[in-house]
Amino acid sequence: MQVKAILFDTRSIQKYIFSGNMLRTNIGASYLVDRLFEDLLVGKVLKPKFREELDAESWRKGAEFTALSGQCQVALIGGGNALLLFAEEVPDTELQDIVTEFTSLVLTECPGLRTGAAIMGEGELIDTEEGFRECNKRMHQKLKAYQNSIFPQVNVPYTGLTLSCDVNGEAANRYMQVRAEQRFVSQEVGAKLDAVGRANKRLHEDEAFGDVIADRYAFPMALDELGQKESEDYIAIVHIDGNNMGTQFSDCRTLAENAQKSVEVSRKTKRAFRQLLLHVTEGYESYQSFLRLGRDDKGLRYLPLRPLILGGDDVTFVCAAGVAVDFTRTFMQAFKAEGIESCAGIVFLPTSYPFFRGYELAEELCGAAKKPSRNKPGCYLDFLRLHGEQASSLEDIRAQEYSGHLLRELHFGPYRVDSAEDFRSLDKLLACSRGLQDGMARNRMKRLRNVLQRDEHDMQEFLQQLKRAGGKLPGNIPLWEAFACALHDEHKRTPYADAIELTEFLPEEVAADE
Repeated sequence: MQVKAILFDTRSIQKYIFSGNMLRTNIGASYLVDRLFEDLLVGKVLKPKFREELDAESWRKGAEFTALSGQCQVALIGGGNALLLFAEEVPDTELQDIVTEFTSLVLTECPGLRTGAAIMGEGELIDTEEGFRECNKRMHQKLKAYQNSIFPQVNVPYTGLTLSCDVNGEAANRYMQVRAEQRFVSQEVGAKLDAVGRANKRLHEDEAFGDVIADRYAFPMALDELGQKESEDYIAIVHIDGNNMGTQFSDCRTLAENAQKSVEVSRKTKRAFRQLLLHVTEGYESYQSFLRLGRDDKGLRYLPLRPLILGGDDVTFVCAAGVAVDFTRTFMQAFKAEGIESCAGIVFLPTSYPFFRGYELAEELCGAAKKPSRNKPGCYLDFLRLHGEQASSLEDIRAQEYSGHLLRELHFGPYRVDSAEDFRSLDKLLACSRGLQDGMARNRMKRLRNVLQRDEHDMQEFLQQLKRAGGKLPGNIPLWEAFACALHDEHKRTPYADAIELTEFLPEEVAADE
């Protein structure tokens, strides 16, 4: 077949979704990004233009593209991209009109969201699968070049004479109801808030897991509804990413294989999330002892988590700090049961901490967790607690907060999730945290944390005082026995700083059920 093509992409997606500390805007933004191509490109641009000459569904079924079934065919939607194929007789000017119409709609219905487009016209017709792969590569190169040279204005400019939006700092030129009050917000924030109802409805009606929560539970709509108590005002941002997914997609020999792979991965992700929801609902009553879970205006009980990104192999959710490790491990185990190994980053942070910065660190932690997986395949997790104002990067935070005189690196992770026998397994860390909870008072744990930053003499003195006071360190963890004798091993490594930090986010009620 000979075809023309347009490749669309979305840019700075994470910044668009996670800017601002209002959970409702994060929810609405995620929905707008997820439905961008389906609702605007296909629904409002292509369907009115091509009508019965549009095939928007074959790609979901893995059909081979031996010939177009109409003048326009959707080849792939996923990963922030949309690929459209057109018959040879469709004029190049019509392809340009499609880009113009779509980007104009984005400006009005999703203000603040940046998109790009690359057109392969009459001079670059595809007539073979090999030719398609080469042209697809060139279109991605075009998009990259445009991204580095074209900087579109996608928000109403802030002149300094206009009220600024207190959510994202843009010009506050819309007056609307926000929770219990009327206030001025930017057009971008207004569009995100308008989408919240649709986002919530879609989650509750999702065919993969909607039945688990229907008529009984609700996802929180604000960060302060996750269940944290005033005295324990911490939440967790969890980012999970599949391992080696780029390699798996690059192994696809045809466009149809690539599309089918995208659909398959999305289904596996949702099935894994279903298993997490089953786990949450089954243990719901046990969370009441350490969380303060309320109800929505319909009387549905709030779950202690809210998914923000749930598509492809990329998953992000926010939850109460006390359940973050348990929920992350549960999802990763379910993901592996679906055939996808993954790594995760968890950031524990105060509710009022800048949300986008927390998400960026969760991504960095996920990247750090992937490093050991390259040499020893498996599922790994890394985590960090933020205390307030922090350094700009994970590396700087670790250098400032997790180093000592004798033990240069107090951070012991990342931790293996899918093998209890691994030297750095999550099971061993949880056992160590539980052992510290059982054998040591909280004030003594804080002193241990300080001692780890000092020299050998101070460490031995602490161990002697601990023994005289009747306290103890966990000494029955396989492969970790040396730590209970000297606080570190011969390589000057210690898991105790991580274990102490985790005790604050591992409620005893949950620990007892592990």
